[in-house]
Amino acid sequence: MIRKSLCLLGVFLVVLGTVFVFRLATAPAEAASPAPLIAKVNDPVTSPPAVITDVVLKTFEGSMVGLEILGSAFGAASPTKRLFIDGIQADVAEVYPWTDTKITVDEEVFFEITQNFIWVDHIYQWEIREGNTTISNVFPKKFLLEIHFVTPPKGAPAGAMFQVSGAGFGHPGDLFLGKTKCQVQSKTAGKIQALVPLIPVGTYDLSIRQGVRLISNTKPFRVIFPVK
Repeated sequence: MIRKSLCLLGVFLVVLGTVFVFRLATAPAEAASPAPLIAKVNDPVTSPPAVITDVVLKTFEGSMVGLEILGSAFGAASPTKRLFIDGIQADVAEVYPWTDTKITVDEEVFFEITQNFIWVDHIYQWEIREGNTTISNVFPKKFLLEIHFVTPPKGAPAGAMFQVSGAGFGHPGDLFLGKTKCQVQSKTAGKIQALVPLIPVGTYDLSIRQGVRLISNTKPFRVIFPVK
């Protein structure tokens, strides 16, 4: 009886030892440390999109001689990169020089696209395309006639002559001081000579209008008492 019990105990111990050894053999290995991250130094750098910030008229003696498209990241000119105005491609021969921050445009571009050197009622849409893809913002710009300065700068009495200097005056329009139309004596693209209308002493906005539509910037001008 005792021998049988010892035999059973031995079998039990053998089985227990086998299980223990098996568990040791199949125990999960300690988790390995994660591999350090390595920067991808060869990843391509995405070029910034071209940004048009302004379109400026270039004038000479009051007449437009060209434009400048200003901004950043225009890149260099290429056979596939083009300037578009109102969705129409500008002639390559009329767009030069082309730098990363400025594109110079000849005035012939306007004549070719709009049949008018300046269409004051229109908002032009400017963009740069690479092939068929627009790579810049679409920049809207409306061009008003430009009043630069008025002489005499301190004003003039009613009935006296004064002069307005600026650009684009060849475009049809009337000179107004406040709400009163001025009598124009002579006009070129860059200068207007007119008489101060018979209105009370005071400061008024000088402007160029077509009917009730303002087609220029405004400048303050003072009607003063006659000098005795």
